[in-house]
Amino acid sequence: MNPAVGAGADDAGKDVLGAAGEGVAGAVGDDDGAEQDVSCSICLEAMMEPLRLGCSHAFCRACLIQARRSAPDGGRCGICRAAITIDPEKDAPDAALEAQVAAALSPKALQKRRREAAAAMKKLLSTRVNSTT
Repeated sequence: MNPAVGAGADDAGKDVLGAAGEGVAGAVGDDDGAEQDVSCSICLEAMMEPLRLGCSHAFCRACLIQARRSAPDGGRCGICRAAITIDPEKDAPDAALEAQVAAALSPKALQKRRREAAAAMKKLLSTRVNSTT
């Protein structure tokens, strides 16, 4: 596993998300020349369908959905504890960050990570449907 993407992490965020860190560059340049980390602070993998919160931190869609569901207060940013004011199930992903993630991963790793993220979303959405019936 690439150390820039979460070596030494526990398996807490991987129950739904799996592991796909291979081929991740870890960070890519922003438009202003600064480096932007493309790993999610929750699952420690490359972000898929990244959503940016009002506080400017970004996470995978599946991670935000899972975090928001498990939080009694509706959820807070995992980094700065600001309230999550977006709807992770409906809001559009951050296109610029999505492009940075795609640039940071090899095509094979990106495809693998997308499959894992799709499976995670399917599991999360089926859990929601099953819990409401």
